[in-house]
Amino acid sequence: MGKELKKMGHPVGIPISQNYDSISTAGPVLWSLGGLEVDKDGKTVRINSPQTAQMLEWYKKMFRDCMEPEVLSWDDASNNQAMQQGKAGWIHNPVSAYIVAKQMKLPTADTINHHRTPGGPSGRHETDVPRHIGIWKFSKNAEPGKEFIRYLLGKRETYDEFIMSADAFNLPVYEKLQDHPVLKTDPKYAGLRAEGVQYHCYGWPAPPSDKVQLITNSFIMPNMIAKAVTGTATKDAIVWAENEMKQVMAGS
Repeated sequence: MGKELKKMGHPVGIPISQNYDSISTAGPVLWSLGGLEVDKDGKTVRINSPQTAQMLEWYKKMFRDCMEPEVLSWDDASNNQAMQQGKAGWIHNPVSAYIVAKQMKLPTADTINHHRTPGGPSGRHETDVPRHIGIWKFSKNAEPGKEFIRYLLGKRETYDEFIMSADAFNLPVYEKLQDHPVLKTDPKYAGLRAEGVQYHCYGWPAPPSDKVQLITNSFIMPNMIAKAVTGTATKDAIVWAENEMKQVMAGS
C-alpha cells in the first residue's frame, strides 16, 4: 500500500528523527515482532535480537519505497501537518491530526479516518504517554492534595469532562469506560474503542524508571533506525544502540 501511495504523490509519513512520535511508532513495531529494548527486570538490555533486525529491515523498505527523505528531519508536528495539508497518505499518530483539521475546517478533515495500530506475529501493541500526579512527602498539605486528585480523577463527571473537552484525544484508560460517550461524538472515532486501556508506556515491558526514561529521552531507538535507513549495516546499528543502552543502565 505504501508503494502505491508514494507513486500517487501521497507517501507514508513516519518520522525517523529525534522526537517522540518516532518512538511511538518504533515501539509498537518492535513489540509486534516480539522485540524489546530492556527486559521486564528493568535492567537487562535486549535490543540486540533477530526481532530488532527484522524491524530495521521493515523500516529500510518503508523508507526506500514508501517515504520521502524529509522524515529524517521531522519534528512531532510534521506528520500531522503532512496529512492535514493533503500530502501524506498514511501516518501513525493519535487523532490529533484529524482533530486539528476539523477545528481549522481544512478540506482534508473529510478525507481522514482512523484504524488501530498494525499488528504482527507477537500481537498488536499501542503506546501512550501517561501523565502522573504526585504529592511531595514533605508537603504540609498532603491530605488536601489527595482530595484534589480524587476530585480530578475519581469523580465520574469531572473525568468525563476531561475526556470530552479534548475531543477523544484523551482516551479513557479505565476498562469500565471502553464505551465512553466521546467515542460516539464522531463516527470516525469508532475504531478507537479500548485503545486507551491497552497501551504500553515507552520502554515496555521494563517498568518505568529513570534509566528507562533516559533511554527514551536520548532517542536511541530512532537514531538506530536512522543509521540503518541511511546506510549503516543493520547489525552495526543494533550494536551501537545496544552499547548506548548499556551505558545508560550502567549509569555512565
